[in-house]
Amino acid sequence: MKRFYSTQISESSIAALTTLLRQDIVIGNAPQLVVDVGSGRVTAFSLSFRLKNASVPFLNISTDWVQTDLDNHHTFVASLDAKPHDIAFFDGRIGPSSTVFLALGEVETIEVIQSTYEVRNVDVSEQDKLEERVEFDRAITLYDSKGVVSLSTEAGSILGDIRIQKGAFRVSDDEDEVMTVRKTLE
Repeated sequence: MKRFYSTQISESSIAALTTLLRQDIVIGNAPQLVVDVGSGRVTAFSLSFRLKNASVPFLNISTDWVQTDLDNHHTFVASLDAKPHDIAFFDGRIGPSSTVFLALGEVETIEVIQSTYEVRNVDVSEQDKLEERVEFDRAITLYDSKGVVSLSTEAGSILGDIRIQKGAFRVSDDEDEVMTVRKTLE
């Protein structure tokens, strides 16, 4: 039996992400960062961006756990809030947190990158075999005139961390996934 699962960033999260358009995103804040010096990998469990001239001052990005019969993954959740997620906030000031210097100018375009792959359970009898085709929004790519920054979920991780990297998101060679741009926000 073959099943199909599709998980997309919610429309309310897409609407929240559009607030980054025309914003100068120089820094973001996270409750903590994990830095793997050997691989150059930087991850956070959530990110907060202070918005200028917005009715709600923060865009918070985190992930949500999704489970299918044979697989599990994380997809993004974005929300507009009065304060940063999981970070102390007093009298308009952000408390102790990790700072991410993105060095983006005005965000011109945001792409939502969808991952598609198949999963099979092969250690069962022929009659119990199950296949899944899974699609989910795995990365968000921010473009400006100076460069590109990608936020992506970690494949195979149960932690729900967000990988932050300079450049467009690319899947590693050992992952059997097809990436497509599902949505472009301008």
